[in-house]
Amino acid sequence: MLKVTLGERSLPALGVGTYALDKSAASADALRFAVDAGLEVIDCATYYHNEDFIGEVLKPVRDRVFLVGKVLPSEASYTGTRRALELSLRRLQTDCLDLYLLHWKGPYPLSETVRALRDLRRAGLIRNWGLSNVDLPELLSQEGAEECAASEILYNLYVRDMEYDYLPWAQNGKAILAYSPLGEGRLLRRPEPWLTGLAERKGVSVAALLTAFVMRSGRVIAIPKMGSVAHVKDCLTALDVTLDEEDVMEIDRHCPPPVRKMPLRPGW
Repeated sequence: MLKVTLGERSLPALGVGTYALDKSAASADALRFAVDAGLEVIDCATYYHNEDFIGEVLKPVRDRVFLVGKVLPSEASYTGTRRALELSLRRLQTDCLDLYLLHWKGPYPLSETVRALRDLRRAGLIRNWGLSNVDLPELLSQEGAEECAASEILYNLYVRDMEYDYLPWAQNGKAILAYSPLGEGRLLRRPEPWLTGLAERKGVSVAALLTAFVMRSGRVIAIPKMGSVAHVKDCLTALDVTLDEEDVMEIDRHCPPPVRKMPLRPGW
């Protein structure tokens, strides 16, 4: 299984996103199946309004999960960040998060939130900290930026901006979490013929091909939402997809990589 180093952990390059994950039996079955299949990274956030559900489902297997949480920008003052974390810990039924992120920039200075995250790590309430939807130059300008273990960014076949600078940054224990690798499902509704043809030649679904593309560098953890066991099984096939030089050349013809620094896009 393709692995990515994040902090001191070696993790599968495929994780589970929980944005818009409902509190159904099918979702619970999907989460359990994913963990049993070795998918350790479970990406959560206060904003998703399902931490209580996820905490209950994952409680029996907490020691097998790399649990990610996020603080809302409106709560990301120095003291507010700790309060938000404590509430998330309670809902997720754990005493420590493996990774805690600022979800996106808001009214509080980024330096204040970063200071809070660093102190929470020193206090043992989180094992790693990072930022989401923050451009790399701004991250690097923060005191203690070298401690940042991860950045969560929009990344898929059609949104490749981060490859210019963030992808080189992601090494030596630093990693990218790629949200919306399937464009929130939009990329699957009417895939272009060339993409369908490439997936057929590789013997996988378009979803698996798109996910494999995001994971191919060994520095990125893809976190598609998986709301059913069938979806988990399909995503798992991406781990066996190898994109050769010819495949990448074809992809680059249709979806060129960036040739200069571009601002991060905040959403699909």
